[in-house]
Amino acid sequence: MRILDRMERFPGGMVVIPMFATALVNTLFPRALEIGGVTTALFKDGTLAIIGILLFFSGSQLKLSSLGTALRRGGILVGVKILVAFAAGLFMMKYFGPEGFLGISTLALVTAVSNNNPAVYLALVKKYGDDIDASVFGLLCLISMPVLPIAVLGLSGGGFDIREIITLLVPFLLGIVLANLDNKIAELTAGGTAIMLPFIGFCFGASVNLFRAFESVGAGLLILLIYTVVTMVPQLAADRLLAGRPGYAALSSCTIGGTAVAIPAIVGEALPVHAPYAEAAVAQLALAMTLSCLLTPYLTGLWEKRRRRREKGGSDTNFICGSDSL
Repeated sequence: MRILDRMERFPGGMVVIPMFATALVNTLFPRALEIGGVTTALFKDGTLAIIGILLFFSGSQLKLSSLGTALRRGGILVGVKILVAFAAGLFMMKYFGPEGFLGISTLALVTAVSNNNPAVYLALVKKYGDDIDASVFGLLCLISMPVLPIAVLGLSGGGFDIREIITLLVPFLLGIVLANLDNKIAELTAGGTAIMLPFIGFCFGASVNLFRAFESVGAGLLILLIYTVVTMVPQLAADRLLAGRPGYAALSSCTIGGTAVAIPAIVGEALPVHAPYAEAAVAQLALAMTLSCLLTPYLTGLWEKRRRRREKGGSDTNFICGSDSL
């Protein structure tokens, strides 16, 4: 049936297609994923464990000699994401307050623009990029957690738990250390990310109810539009102009992740002023996340086709695409 070939042809399909499969199951038969045992652990509750494994695998493919390059590439993307998130939060709180505008709360918008989907990023750069691009997965995981939206929405100190960052760094750094001490560990884990990607997709989809998501079509579409403009444009500009890169990594990092659906409740507990808007934010973000998982891979694929077509046509690739020397 060539199922795998069809999934691989779809940009980000190794994450997106399994995500939609479990989202459909969760929508039509929500109790099916709560049967318990290893089935629930694998398809619903295993998100953090699988992210930990992916962090270890991505770290194991990073040679210490390439660490500086990885930090330059990923640091620019993460830095721009943080700046955009703080700018959006300050703007929304100053001019619209917690209630936001047009049915979109400040909580929903800030959660969206501060979020990303490291798994979709990893699936795309495995297709278009190299091992150094893949190692940026660890940095993107750091800003996909609730720490950033809590910080942006005004909690200075009490809501910032350094342990959240440490728990993400441990498997990533362990992978770097062990693989650089023994090359055979790097060889063993070389294909590990590809194997784990469908399973992280299953877990992301298990929290999505498609009916509920599409109840907030207007607000969800508007969030997606704002997210696409205010994240993709500066990310792409920074990747091209500051990092001298072709741009596929910047576009790949602009997808709303499954963690966005869980963040409003966490932020609502930490910041009670935003609690009344948490439930609506979940539905809006679920739709925006679902659609962005389709839109971002499509746009990234178009960008890469255009870039490679120009390269083959003998265009000035240093100007159009930036240098690939990093």
